[in-house]
Amino acid sequence: MQKHISEKRLEEYNDVLVDIFNNLLFKGNLILHKDVLVPMPTESFARTSSGFHRQGNHDVRKVAAGGGSYRLICGYENQQGRDNTMPLRIMGYDFSSYEEQVRLYIAENKKNKQPAFTKRLHDNQKLAPIVTVVPYWGREEWKSPLCLYDMLEFPKGQAGQLLPYVANYPINLIPIAKLKQEDRDRLTSDFRLIAEYAANWEDPKRLREVMQDEVQKIRHPEEFISALAEITGSRNLQSVKTLLLKKEEREDVKSSRGVPIFCCLSFRIWAPCLMI
Repeated sequence: MQKHISEKRLEEYNDVLVDIFNNLLFKGNLILHKDVLVPMPTESFARTSSGFHRQGNHDVRKVAAGGGSYRLICGYENQQGRDNTMPLRIMGYDFSSYEEQVRLYIAENKKNKQPAFTKRLHDNQKLAPIVTVVPYWGREEWKSPLCLYDMLEFPKGQAGQLLPYVANYPINLIPIAKLKQEDRDRLTSDFRLIAEYAANWEDPKRLREVMQDEVQKIRHPEEFISALAEITGSRNLQSVKTLLLKKEEREDVKSSRGVPIFCCLSFRIWAPCLMI
């Protein structure tokens, strides 16, 4: 649980979240801009037809707002291990966010004394699209469902006939440890070093080379070190965090050539240790 919390703290920063969406999910297309992202409650609720409330507990949820309205809602759901129900989970989170928008419109219409009655919404009231990304931190290959179809068993011999009429729901899974170098190179935030560690942890020599050549400034030192410490299990990195918090003035932390940035975590794994 603590690992989950530490990762969320880093990803709550707009520059980190935008970096992940634009450069990993959108493949370098600048769809999101950090200056227009606004935090949303991580809990969303929706009323089902039977009168019960469905709750979505998002890791991170932000909205790109402009002109007094929502333009795009971004969901972020860390996943440590495989989950054979992931498409259903994400479908539930997204549904609750869409239904939440409907309820806001209905409340606004009621306040303005212009209810849409049985239509619920007026013809010109549209919802903002929701994009949810699922970073997968596991080291084993993801063999769980990637879409709703993967969870379904169609009647024998009738799948081809039924598929056009059964709605699918894919998930945007990003296997961090399996990212290609070209994908990692697009990253510009603190998340890039996290991705480099995840991708190179089984190759200590390569990991050492990557980190020794690294000159990128760490913009969020405390959160970055917490996330990396939880991922690596390094007590040494926790010590670095303690020293960082004792400093009277927070300065940019760098990993750069010429400083001792490696410490032994175990007899078989070496990992980066940022020095102040």
